[in-house]
Amino acid sequence: DFPSTVRHFMKDGWSGTCMAIAIIAFILFTNLALLNLVTAVMVDSIIDILPKKRTERLAQERAAAVRRLETLFLMMDRDGDRRLTLEEFEKGVQNMEEVKHEMTRLQMATFDVKELFMLIDFNDNGTVSVDEFIEGLLRVSPGPATKKELMGVQYDMHRMWNMLGS
Repeated sequence: DFPSTVRHFMKDGWSGTCMAIAIIAFILFTNLALLNLVTAVMVDSIIDILPKKRTERLAQERAAAVRRLETLFLMMDRDGDRRLTLEEFEKGVQNMEEVKHEMTRLQMATFDVKELFMLIDFNDNGTVSVDEFIEGLLRVSPGPATKKELMGVQYDMHRMWNMLGS
């Protein structure tokens, strides 16, 4: 019992009072240290959880974007061959509100359609597959570049430099 212990020391005069103050200070210090330890454990666990949640959220956003882009692709693919021609792509951008909305989200003007088509047609065959469409539009999405994308740009620049040098 804390109060009775302190009262016992306080009966001994001045030295007892000093001992009671020391006991009270010790109890206050240990409580403060314990609260500090609990706070540190909570902050540490929150710091561990936040990056995981951010990564999880980004993965969910990417999956939603892939589903959305696949749906847009299938809407624009008039002949159902799972390949978009430039004509189908242009008609989709001109006539479909969902596609216009996606172009706005990508911060692309509707008059940049031909350039965008050429950018996402990786194999230059004049048609775009579902995978080319999704991958291409995800690459032109606004946001910071990934390390992989920066490495690709660096590689392309190095290759061009070598071509110009020879």
